[in-house]
Amino acid sequence: MILAGRGGDNVTSEPESARRPPTDAPYAAPDERIGFLLNRLGHAIGRAFEAALSEHGLRGGHFGVLNGLHAYGPLHQQRLANLLGLDRQTMVNLVRDLERRGLVRRERRPEDRRALAVHLTEQGRALFHQADEASVRVEGAIFAALSEGERRELHRLLQLLVASGPFGQLFAPPDRDPPSA
Repeated sequence: MILAGRGGDNVTSEPESARRPPTDAPYAAPDERIGFLLNRLGHAIGRAFEAALSEHGLRGGHFGVLNGLHAYGPLHQQRLANLLGLDRQTMVNLVRDLERRGLVRRERRPEDRRALAVHLTEQGRALFHQADEASVRVEGAIFAALSEGERRELHRLLQLLVASGPFGQLFAPPDRDPPSA
């Protein structure tokens, strides 16, 4: 906090070490770091989505699986895990949960009888649409401070970062699910 001192001098009530460093300093405050802000926003968005999805008996991972299958059609479980950035065991657990509820089913792939493709059931598709409406509402509330143009630009920049980062190959949407996936 800056206080006006005698003779117009500014005096702070904080120790020197607590003051914000100059912008050319080799370090920055957390709120000046993009990664920190994205992480903080990601946690807040995650909590908001989890609350909205819980009304439909889903968690974020379940919704991600349903969304991926709705968008891309039947996929090999590992390919779906790669698209969603999930490890193998997490994907196995999510698909098992959804299969028990009748929302997805696993079927042998005709081109490779050893591989299983995960399919969205009609019940899964219906629940996805309900949960997606809640998801759209949450997203709208989260990004309400941005204009439509700013939202498009943010989306474009995030897609650019994902595509060009070390994980870009993993998140590339499939033209078709490769048989060897």
